Amino acid sequence: MTNVAAYQELNNFIVKVQPEIVILMKDAEFKPLDVNVKNDVAYVTYILSMNYQGSLINKDSIQKFKLHEGNWMLMLAADGEATIAGIDAQYNK
Repeated sequence: MTNVAAYQELNNFIVKVQPEIVILMKDAEFKPLDVNVKNDVAYVTYILSMNYQGSLINKDSIQKFKLHEGNWMLMLAADGEATIAGIDAQYNK
């Protein structure tokens, strides 16, 4: 499975398992604070704000993007990559 396919499948899985995330993210505010590009990896620092059951939640976060065939693709966190590798190993023995 390619990185692109893994990312797409992860999003599809989340939407199927937790469709309420789509509703939460629909009205969320994404405020980029900084973008630092090193070689072909971009580190994007941002604040994500959303209203959850009447409470405003703010989350500072850093996401990594990798340049792949001219497009920036969100990179999975290390634990996400490890989970996918484990699932792949289990089903592709």
